[in-house]
Amino acid sequence: GKTLVDLYEKKKLELIPGRSPAESFELRMMMLAAETKGKLESELIKEKIGAIFKDKPEYNTMVMILSGARGNTTNIMNIAGFWGQASVREGRPRRGFKDRLITFNKKGDVGSIAGGFIPHNFMEGMDAPEFFFHSMGGRQGEVDTGVSTKVSGYLYRRLANSLKDLFVASDGTVRTASKNVIQYQYGEDGVFPTKAERKKIIDIEEEVKKI
Repeated sequence: GKTLVDLYEKKKLELIPGRSPAESFELRMMMLAAETKGKLESELIKEKIGAIFKDKPEYNTMVMILSGARGNTTNIMNIAGFWGQASVREGRPRRGFKDRLITFNKKGDVGSIAGGFIPHNFMEGMDAPEFFFHSMGGRQGEVDTGVSTKVSGYLYRRLANSLKDLFVASDGTVRTASKNVIQYQYGEDGVFPTKAERKKIIDIEEEVKKI
């Protein structure tokens, strides 16, 4: 991280095509943080998996993850390794005070820690600046949840309302209330899903008689 900062301050940092020096620096800092986390995560997972096959294995969260019941390897890393780079809108947090992100930082500091890198995990706990950075990333998740729910809810309402007027006419076509043809045959095959099995129409009454 310090090497990247030095290259950036000396204006010798290799640019990413189509990006300005500042954008290139931010992207490289994100990539470095991800690479570092990935390396430690793989070592941590090896150790955790190895612990499962001991003669007397201790309680191991990897059983839950490997079975697919719940969680993933990132959860293990966040608990026992380190959290890593806090991100807001797929980049390092940027909006804060003039020339610095939070008041704990020195003005002009663009280093890893000042840019939202969290070297501690949940077991150790975070100090005040790290907790603040973590909250910045968490806030985006909360906002996205609220916004996506609102958007998808409205889209579904529009879709459902548009389908309410559709009906199957006596000639077998699907039409709107104003008689405009939507489909020449319902579902393009005339099969209603709840009265079909393996794409073939079944007679419910006949099937009941067989029982």
